[in-house]
Amino acid sequence: MKEDYSEEQIDAFYKDFTENIPKYEENNALGVNGLFAFTDFNKFKEAILMFKKDEAATFQSNEDDKAGIADISNQDESFYWKLREEDPKDPSTGWALKKEWPEKDGVKVA
Repeated sequence: MKEDYSEEQIDAFYKDFTENIPKYEENNALGVNGLFAFTDFNKFKEAILMFKKDEAATFQSNEDDKAGIADISNQDESFYWKLREEDPKDPSTGWALKKEWPEKDGVKVA
């Protein structure tokens, strides 16, 4: 961050952020919560517990699914090649396009 912004700009952001939290939450509540999860131990603990609860629920719901999370770690490279051959535009595969990345110099960038 210090490579892109001066110390004064960083300090100004910190000051503005703490004084205008609702404005930032309105723009990106998930991002604000993420920042506080890194700086406030109670928020961090809450975020980790929520993450663990979600992961446990996901694991439980996929427990009987042989292609689920539990079995991926036991796969060899053929698992990758099989997924690579799937057509992401075929709705039966379960793939869903979430974001179309712009191209810069012929390369898609995030």
